[in-house]
Amino acid sequence: MVETDQSTEDEMPVPPDLTSLFQKHTQQIAAACQKANEAFAVFKTRDQDVATLTTSLNSEVNEVFMMAAAAKTPQLAVATIPPVLALANTTFAEVPVTEQKAVSEIQQKFSPFAK
Repeated sequence: MVETDQSTEDEMPVPPDLTSLFQKHTQQIAAACQKANEAFAVFKTRDQDVATLTTSLNSEVNEVFMMAAAAKTPQLAVATIPPVLALANTTFAEVPVTEQKAVSEIQQKFSPFAK
């Protein structure tokens, strides 16, 4: 009868050292978080651009109302039409440019995540 050493069979094996794997994954997660934060920062830029555009549009609307209030005669009202249209066209022309810029920046920032 062969006697086995019971104590060596019952011992738990030494676990592998996963420190380097943990550090590698931690660095990868930190890098991914950094990239995600940079990508989402584009929305802050877009919001700032939209806020600037909104302020400009509101300012123009107020100027149009001031011109309209100042026009007391039909002749004066007719005379205010060209400046009102020029004023309105200035900022309204920026709307598509601002939108295209935002769309382009968002697509560019998020394209690495499409892989």
